[in-house]
Amino acid sequence: MEDSSITPTFYASEDSVQCSFYSSSLELDVTYWERLCDSINKTIVTLSQGHIWHRDEFRVYFPLHDSSTTDIPLHLESSTCFADNIEDEWFIVYIVMEISRQFKNLIIQLKDNDGEFLLIEAADYLQPWVNPNNTENRVYIYMSLVHFIPETIIDSSTNVNVIDAIEAITNHCDQTRASSEINKSILNRISVYPEKIKNNLHRAVVTLPVDIAALLILKPCLISAIVNAYCSHDMIDAQTCKNLKFDDCVTTEITFTKCLYAMLIHSKLINNIKLIGVANNDKKLLLGFKLTCGYEMLTSNILNDIYSSKEYSSFLNNLKKNGYFKDNLEGSKHYKDLLDKAKKYYKCTECPINSYLSSEIMQIKSTRNYLDVKETLKHSIKTQYTEDNEDWLNINPEQLNELLHSRYGKQSTFKSSDLVTSQTITSKLTDFLEQTSGFEGIEQINVIENNQVVDFDPDGFVTSIEKMLNILSTDNVNNNEDSDDCDFTDDSDHILSDEIKQKNDNSKEINNTEGKVENKTVINNIIKSMKEEGSSPGPSSNLLWTVGLHKMDLINSDD
Repeated sequence: MEDSSITPTFYASEDSVQCSFYSSSLELDVTYWERLCDSINKTIVTLSQGHIWHRDEFRVYFPLHDSSTTDIPLHLESSTCFADNIEDEWFIVYIVMEISRQFKNLIIQLKDNDGEFLLIEAADYLQPWVNPNNTENRVYIYMSLVHFIPETIIDSSTNVNVIDAIEAITNHCDQTRASSEINKSILNRISVYPEKIKNNLHRAVVTLPVDIAALLILKPCLISAIVNAYCSHDMIDAQTCKNLKFDDCVTTEITFTKCLYAMLIHSKLINNIKLIGVANNDKKLLLGFKLTCGYEMLTSNILNDIYSSKEYSSFLNNLKKNGYFKDNLEGSKHYKDLLDKAKKYYKCTECPINSYLSSEIMQIKSTRNYLDVKETLKHSIKTQYTEDNEDWLNINPEQLNELLHSRYGKQSTFKSSDLVTSQTITSKLTDFLEQTSGFEGIEQINVIENNQVVDFDPDGFVTSIEKMLNILSTDNVNNNEDSDDCDFTDDSDHILSDEIKQKNDNSKEINNTEGKVENKTVINNIIKSMKEEGSSPGPSSNLLWTVGLHKMDLINSDD
């Protein structure tokens, strides 16, 4: 029988995080995992109270596969798309750590589109043998700590399977526990939770149709789907708003995440849509109009039953083809049990977000509570509303530097008031070349190839750069600015050689001075050479970037 494992396919190309929950006790039945799935999901709901997910809600599910046909033990899975908001990914890490603290027998694996992102976060503390090609199935969370299977337990050249990894962590817990530096780097990243849940929210006053306002009050997380629908719409989506009725409106307070609010407020209005009753300078109406458009896009193809869609029919046929129902007759008790599990799985993982949320919206609208909220909003006489300050939307250079320093460590940077000279550039180049980088970086100074040793001399390189800068700084170069297109004669090489020799002699005289003479001509000529590259990256801009200079900053400078 073919492997009947089903993998979520929606959002496969978008940023998402995948979790797998294993047990240190490998011999556990399906009933255990189903009960555990319910318990973990209840824990997730409790821990994420008040959080608005950017795209998908983090939930675990029991995968549809026959463990007898695979080398992977029974487990729980989760695939959560976080798209543009990486905060969701690290919030999931926080939740997983808490789950690991409560369910002590769980061994949890976390990955995203970049692979082992926990190791990426802790890259400064990894051992030299670690690289992206030998870390597959080596990184886990166990008892709320990161565990990493070292080469002393399983050789780095050996491919690690999940069962061997679980046994290694269970039997050699002290050896697989990652270093304190690695664990500290991960724990520091998630230490802002759960307090940051509230700090990530933004409350705004919005005027929008009462139907949508009532839905957002009863189910605040719908704001994510509505904003994403509007901000990612195409021409076909925009057509659904052609005859939009923006009426029967009420003013109320709507809660966004800061990411969603920034996306919405900076998104452009749909072209060729008549803004009936909307003043271009009224932020409340403009936000409400955009939300109404997003809502129309989201619910343009409402299905009362998500299991009557083409997607579900294709999903079910795929299950039958892969032997999911085995030899059970359609309509039998066991067949119905398997079908119920498949429907739950489809709703959690395979159902398109528009179909899923449209179904949820229809259910909410059919409740008495929805009608009551609508009536309350219509007759509300509230005249004062509370909205949060928007200062966080703007960030000055000092705040950005502080943010980058706190995240990536103190770096050498240039300020707008700094005087950039050939001496400062070469000084910083020297400092850079004396540093060692990470995996396969500049730390490999001696490269052995074809039985030959290539030595790299940083001092000699810097000296060559200094000579080049001094050559470029001559008045003769400036005088030739208007002759870039002229042809050189056969004697050009001799002329240039004599000029270079002369300038090298001059450079020796300059180097014998105090070395602090300002030389703006040098910088001017560097800028001219970089202009040839335009806005595209090139060798000179890459070289300057290593010492904290950005090419466009120099080109656009008034100095």
